[in-house]
Amino acid sequence: MRRVYDIIFEVFRYRTIINEILHNIDFENIYQNYTQMTLLVWLMSFDYYRNKFKPRKLDENETISFKALKLLEIADILKDIKIQLAASFSKFKIKHCALSLSDMLPRHLRNERFKKSSETIISCWINTFLTSPEYVVNVLKKAGLSQMKNFEDLVSETFKMDHLLPYFIHIYPKEKSEFLNKMPLFQKYLLILQERRYCLGPAMLDRTMSANKLCGNVAQT
Repeated sequence: MRRVYDIIFEVFRYRTIINEILHNIDFENIYQNYTQMTLLVWLMSFDYYRNKFKPRKLDENETISFKALKLLEIADILKDIKIQLAASFSKFKIKHCALSLSDMLPRHLRNERFKKSSETIISCWINTFLTSPEYVVNVLKKAGLSQMKNFEDLVSETFKMDHLLPYFIHIYPKEKSEFLNKMPLFQKYLLILQERRYCLGPAMLDRTMSANKLCGNVAQT
């Protein structure tokens, strides 16, 4: 499931670029039956690009799922026009003097920022069943980390509480793997590793329910 979320996230990062590349080969006019399936076309086009324009090998269950979602149809079309599609990707990069698609992203979406977030900053939530935010903050400060107010201010050996998600914290240690191995907060399950983007939906739902004074059980499907 995490792989699914990751590729969807990547597709939305690159959607403007993918859309222009498809527009350059007149995809929407030639294949008008798929104008209502734009998101799926983006998804398959980006996946095709990542696989160096080679068809994805599917097992029996994947084939059934792809067929039900009409992804096989899109995959067959992309296979038929792979030369034009590959050329359109290449021309787009040449036009923008870019070595990769990521070089053409707006500054706030470029790989460097996401690389920094995923490889150096630890995102986790405080297990309030076992501890309190105050205790966690004190432990981190005693370990030599300074508390920041803004995410942009995070540098090595700092941390901050999330401004939107309750009991969620971002930690920027000097060395990530060593910090995770030695910090007792993780060994004792006082801090639970979790990517922030997977928490935004539940947090927004919680706020909506609270604002409208709703109560009851919520089932995630």
